[in-house]
Amino acid sequence: MFQLDWGDPAGGVWRPLSRSFSDIGGTGVYVVRQTAGPTVIVGQGVIQDRLSALRKDARILCYDRAGSPLLATWAIVQGMVQTRMLYSAQLDGIERYLAETLKPLIGKSYPDVAPVPVPLPA
Repeated sequence: MFQLDWGDPAGGVWRPLSRSFSDIGGTGVYVVRQTAGPTVIVGQGVIQDRLSALRKDARILCYDRAGSPLLATWAIVQGMVQTRMLYSAQLDGIERYLAETLKPLIGKSYPDVAPVPVPLPA
């Protein structure tokens, strides 16, 4: 199992999606879920860019409910094989594992690679 550190060590694992993500640097995977509900979306990319875009995405925001606001967490993926192609395949595998395990409401097509198991966010 590949180890990930979810969220901001100084600020907890989950952050309201409505907050800014301008302080996050790096590439990795992310999860957005309702506070008291299902996972909405999982994905990968430059975390600051992806979560900032999701804050404005109507497909995501329609799941933001009074009493169950959207929360986001992320893990910067480091320490993997550093050739670009292998790094990309491993990141794809982590995204696939998260999607198969968390079954998000949005997104039905994920990278066609072997899942890479990781610990789930708490």
